[in-house]
Amino acid sequence: MPWLFFYTLFIPLYSSLKNFQQIPSQTHKSFLLIFNILTISPLTFSI
Repeated sequence: MPWLFFYTLFIPLYSSLKNFQQIPSQTHKSFLLIFNILTISPLTFSI
């Protein structure tokens, strides 16, 4: 499952970015959207 490799990179990156208060909400929303797509895609493919 190669997407597990992306999680190990993406989750620390996301948590570190979430700590920055300077990030605009629009950027934060688009980042969440990418995160949701990455979360849903493996689930869809595994079925």
